[in-house]
Formats: sequence, C-alpha cells, structure tokens
Amino acid sequence: MGDTDDRPTVKLVTHCRRCHGWLVSAASVAQGIGPTCAIRERAEQYSATTQELTLFNVAAQFGRSLPPVSAGCPDSSAPSGDAADTDAVDGTRIG
Repeated sequence: MGDTDDRPTVKLVTHCRRCHGWLVSAASVAQGIGPTCAIRERAEQYSATTQELTLFNVAAQFGRSLPPVSAGCPDSSAPSGDAADTDAVDGTRIG
C-alpha cells in the first residue's frame, strides 16, 4: 500500500429550511439556510416591518401640518368675479 489516503471524505450536508435544497458549505450548514434564501428571507422580513409611506408621514417627519382641504377653488389667489371670466391672452370675455 502506498502513500495515498484511500479513506473517503465525510462532509456534513443538510437541507435548506426555506427551499429544501442541499447545503454543502460549512457556514450554510451551520445557519440552516443558503445565502440566496437568507437574502430573500431578510428582504421579506424587512418588507413586513416597513409601513407604506404617505404624505402625512412625510409632513410629520418635518413637523409641518398639511393645509385643510377647502371646497371650491383650491387656488386662493385666483381672481373672482368678472375678471375670472376673461381670457388671459387678450382680455376678451369667455362665455
């Protein structure tokens, strides 16, 4: 018999807890999940904990309150009366 080592190499493998694929790296076997599934699992956990961002959340972050919504014209600087019924280009009456 020579200098060669004829003994088989024993390697611990297991299944991924998420996709049930084979895990062969020592780190993945220790964690019980593969690297791709770990990234996907973290992304799912992050998206489950984050809330949808609304304008009210943004306004609250900056300490401002949104103006109340009033009925009618939202632009308070719009002229009223006969001036609102004129064409802006030549001043002729509309309608």
